[in-house]
Amino acid sequence: MSQRNIYALLVGINDYPIEAHRLFGCHNDVQAAREFLENRTNRSNFNLNVKTLLSKEATRSNIAKQFEEHLGKATENDVVFFYYSGHGSQEKAGDFFAHLEPDGMNETLVCWDSRIEDGMDMADKELATLIQLVSQRNPHIVLLLDCCHSGSGSRGVVDPSQIQDYLVRQSPMDERLRPLDSYILPRNLKTDRSILSTRGMNSLVIPDGRHVALSAAESFELAKETTLGGNRRGVFSYSLIELLQNSTGDFTYDDLMRRARSMVARRTFEQTPTMFATQPADLNTQFLDGSTGGSSDYFNLNFDREHGWLLDGGSVHGIIKGEWGDETTVLSVFPDKLKELSDLTQAVARVEVTDIAPGRSIVRVVEDNNQLDKNANYKCKIVSLPVEPNLIYLHGQDIGLSALRRQMSVEGPDSSYLREIRDLSQADYKLLAVRDRYIISRAADGMGDAAIIRQDGIDYRPLVGQVAGYSSENAARVVEQLIHIAKWERSLELKNPASQIPTAALRMEFWHPEKEEKLPLATAGYKFSYDHQAQPQGLPFFRLKVINQGAKKLYFSLLFYSSQFEIYPYMLAEGGSWLEPGESIWAMNGDPIPGFVSDNLKAFGVTKTVEHLKLIASTDRFHPELLEMKGLGEPQPSLRSADTDLSGLDGLLGGATSRSLRLRTQSATSLSDWNTNEVSLTIERRN
Repeated sequence: MSQRNIYALLVGINDYPIEAHRLFGCHNDVQAAREFLENRTNRSNFNLNVKTLLSKEATRSNIAKQFEEHLGKATENDVVFFYYSGHGSQEKAGDFFAHLEPDGMNETLVCWDSRIEDGMDMADKELATLIQLVSQRNPHIVLLLDCCHSGSGSRGVVDPSQIQDYLVRQSPMDERLRPLDSYILPRNLKTDRSILSTRGMNSLVIPDGRHVALSAAESFELAKETTLGGNRRGVFSYSLIELLQNSTGDFTYDDLMRRARSMVARRTFEQTPTMFATQPADLNTQFLDGSTGGSSDYFNLNFDREHGWLLDGGSVHGIIKGEWGDETTVLSVFPDKLKELSDLTQAVARVEVTDIAPGRSIVRVVEDNNQLDKNANYKCKIVSLPVEPNLIYLHGQDIGLSALRRQMSVEGPDSSYLREIRDLSQADYKLLAVRDRYIISRAADGMGDAAIIRQDGIDYRPLVGQVAGYSSENAARVVEQLIHIAKWERSLELKNPASQIPTAALRMEFWHPEKEEKLPLATAGYKFSYDHQAQPQGLPFFRLKVINQGAKKLYFSLLFYSSQFEIYPYMLAEGGSWLEPGESIWAMNGDPIPGFVSDNLKAFGVTKTVEHLKLIASTDRFHPELLEMKGLGEPQPSLRSADTDLSGLDGLLGGATSRSLRLRTQSATSLSDWNTNEVSLTIERRN
């Protein structure tokens, strides 16, 4: 590959025209970001192109101009980096943005000239337009915003005693209600100014150029600057760059932000860095270069000055704290540099959960041979969870079963999820080794169904993709599939019966895909059907709205649990959203959601699938991304049976998706509480 380019636009504003708005650390942040980029490109195959805008240079029109003229040079395989250090604020949003803004507010960047004469902030809708402009030739785009995204002071109160140490990067809210035509970009730019289009439903579509955004704080929190390393710096910027500079390898965005949250929490108060990607899979790519990284299937462990050792997963992630004398969750602790955590001999300690909140857990060290460093980050995997394992009945050829039993007997972080059972009537799943292939099937699968195959005295229907060939590697792969299924089931079953949040507070409304009308409430689940001959790709069945009908502010996340054992946690923008009582937000940004039953399943006689949507609400923010699971894939008809010739379908089915809903990506204290609400969706394919 030829040398790649980084096009960076670094904006820092200290000297706002209004003296009360002035900051002191933003220029230092820009200098540190520039030095980091220059050091990075000295060690890699990148050509660095940097533009900096400091204070008076950082007008609204100049920032927009540099997006077009500088960042707009980027092409495929290049990297675009927009860094902003300054004030953030909010302004009133019109009704045409109601589907995107539950609180009725735009988040804004306060440019140097935003609050003088007829100046305006740069609204998030305008920033989205600039991103769309730059994204036309498909570079990797990253935004890093170190500013407040809060409204008035009443939405984020600072302790007066802390003011001398901490300065907040927030300007007062702009009380004006901007007319729609004010969102047009400056007319001296050669850009498409028709930036907003209607859906025909009194709502507007915002451009969604592919990008990753890293922000210093929640939309209602204050980002702070203080003295760090001898200079005034933004707490978020300092922590993030410190992590990157001290890393011996590349961070994924998910890794980086989970650790940055811990570091920011050590240095300040009431500030929670957040991240968002228009394509959620990009959160598992490496910072700034877009190379694919692994998923973060572990928890982070850090020492907290107030609580002691703190895990970034809690009860909503399935972690359990036993009562006095009962079992509790035990985790193995691994060095941060390790990428593979399956070998327990590499662990440096064990910890057990002593206290739990929705999104975090307090643990105590029970085994520690190397004395854990309180200034270091560690990775953790669960090794013991006080839940019943899935019971697996094995049947078939001895050569295949021997390899399976060896794999199931290996002690590892996930070994507690499975146990072999000899009585088929007591089993949860059947695992068969027949005709040189491994097949997972439900233990009771509707015997007598014509779609079920009878092989060697056992009835079965393949549940997920079959694995051909008996080997230790393939046996391990199948065992991993079973563990995946067990984890998926635990997550779907997760409830909090002791919650003080009423289930009715977590409301899901299903709306017609095109009309402004709600679908009738279905307490037993919704059923949708379509004629496959008329609509082979399925139909858009519904739009979905989430509403906080409770009496307190809650953090909501909506997850899709597919019949192919996928958990998709990004149905709400950024994975989750805080909602005040009475506020609502559309899933998938209000787009209609189509559903279908694939040809793969139809080849086995399956014409219906049952899917699940699960809404989680918590008094604390948690990490929905930790719940994500990729699907296992559907059984392939060509592997169904040696007596059945379905080879003619191979080409047709090769690219079939296993997700029955087509989800298009658009974009710890004792007082903590959380609850769930679920709805099932039955999708039927008719001919």
